[in-house]
Amino acid sequence: MAGVNQIRHTIKPTKDMAIKLAMFIVCPVLSFFYSLRNAWSKSSYAIFFLFALLFGIAFTIPQDVYFDSVSYVKQFEDIVRNNDISHIIDNYGKEDSVKDIYTYVVCYIVSLFSSNYHVLFFVYAAVFAFFMLKSLKFLTDQKVFSNNLLCFLLMVMFIMQNSIFNINGVRWCTAGWIACYALLEIILNNNKRYIILLCATPLVHLSFGIVIIVFAAYLLLKKRFTLLYVLLILSFGYSSIGSLLLATIKDSFAPQFVSKYFGSYLIEGGYENMYFKRGYNITEMLYMRDWPIVFANICLFFFISKRKSMNKENQKFFAFILVFMILTNLIVRVGDAGYRQLRIIYPLIAILWLKVFEGKKYNNIIYVLMPIALSYRIYQSVIHYSTVTSVGDYIFTPIYTVIKQLYIN
Repeated sequence: MAGVNQIRHTIKPTKDMAIKLAMFIVCPVLSFFYSLRNAWSKSSYAIFFLFALLFGIAFTIPQDVYFDSVSYVKQFEDIVRNNDISHIIDNYGKEDSVKDIYTYVVCYIVSLFSSNYHVLFFVYAAVFAFFMLKSLKFLTDQKVFSNNLLCFLLMVMFIMQNSIFNINGVRWCTAGWIACYALLEIILNNNKRYIILLCATPLVHLSFGIVIIVFAAYLLLKKRFTLLYVLLILSFGYSSIGSLLLATIKDSFAPQFVSKYFGSYLIEGGYENMYFKRGYNITEMLYMRDWPIVFANICLFFFISKRKSMNKENQKFFAFILVFMILTNLIVRVGDAGYRQLRIIYPLIAILWLKVFEGKKYNNIIYVLMPIALSYRIYQSVIHYSTVTSVGDYIFTPIYTVIKQLYIN
């Protein structure tokens, strides 16, 4: 412990910030990797945030690949062309229209001073990175967090499922980090004010009403660990129940706009059919869905073995993860709904892993199984980042990138 604290105070904050900012102006990627050596520091967080902003301004829609971002650019161009949001307000009032308003509001605000979609994604990146880094502080602020391999891998685990590239699918992924931050404040800091923030997440993406339901279930079940263990085992073996449950809600109870949303997941052929249509083969699908899900469940069984020795705060946190994992197991084969939940679960597991085991036990689980579980995600990220940005965006001065995106392209 003393060694960790000594490492945290070896460099003066002002000097550290100056070095990192100078490096960022010359070569952003060099500054980013240099900042990992003391990732818990304010100067490193400043660089991480600037790096996210740089990605946002550099984000360029590919011509030959259809990403979700294409529809967001079209939405933005429509608002710029009409110069108002009256038609959006009219559409919002229709029963079957989309009810989350985040992208509409951001598009309208940005359209007041710019018609350049690079500015739009700059703003999306700023909001996304703000909540991502606020959440990450719960990992790096732990006293046992240091610049070792375990902590680095836990950071990768924390971020990889929902990295800054996901401004490409900005609604769900931004809501994911907002919900993650709100849940951490509520459960770990006992800050009940953040229930308001959690309840606002459906305005960013409608599906986060499910997260609110999960939180309500956690409040009811947080002390019933035996029941949660049984439900966890059953949920892992009966994932097809999720499709039946959503179909029942869709057909019997949900208003039209919710029914329309659920229907988009309940397509013929389920998850497999949807991803085969996108060109993935069976091996890729196993890496994308089953391996990450299996690894998350394995982590939970290690937590179960230590639950009785956890303090009260960690037990509450573990109870919430259990409830969330039960839902994820149940809906994992409903489109990509279950897989998306891992973007919230993985950060929570990374935080609890360090809090419970403190880098003293079961490190090999992280060293070996985590890279295997996320190997396809890491490979996929390399492809995605290279598709929407260029190498020059990371190695040349960001001044050049800003000028290129705002005045040349």
